[in-house]
Amino acid sequence: MLCPLGKAAGPDTSNSSLVIVVVAVIIIALVCAIAGIPVMAARRRRLKETEGVAALMVVWGLILAGSAIYAVNAQMAYSREYAMRIMQNYDPADQSDRPAYPWMAWGILASIYCGALVLSITCKPPPPPPRGFDAIISPPRAPRD
Repeated sequence: MLCPLGKAAGPDTSNSSLVIVVVAVIIIALVCAIAGIPVMAARRRRLKETEGVAALMVVWGLILAGSAIYAVNAQMAYSREYAMRIMQNYDPADQSDRPAYPWMAWGILASIYCGALVLSITCKPPPPPPRGFDAIISPPRAPRD
């Protein structure tokens, strides 16, 4: 089969889709483990804000995992394109179209995580419920005259 001249990429034989899936699974597992820390701290202390912390960490984890997977996918696509450019004698110093990482979003997510961690560690747990009547442990005494 003849390939026309130009910048047409052939079929991808590097199993990159498998690599993307494995990287995505690793990122999701790490994000779940990191997001579980404030939730477990709040739950262990029996805070009434545990459900709020858990909901915040679910949204935080979805946003972080999505942005991290997107950044890794964009970087892998750029790496393949950059390798193809070098093979075609383009200037290797030209990296003007390199994908940028979302540092601003990751900074905001880091501050949200720190806030959730501080909330789950510094909040006071609710007071214990009041005690009921004490159980009678010893047999009753004989009546006095």
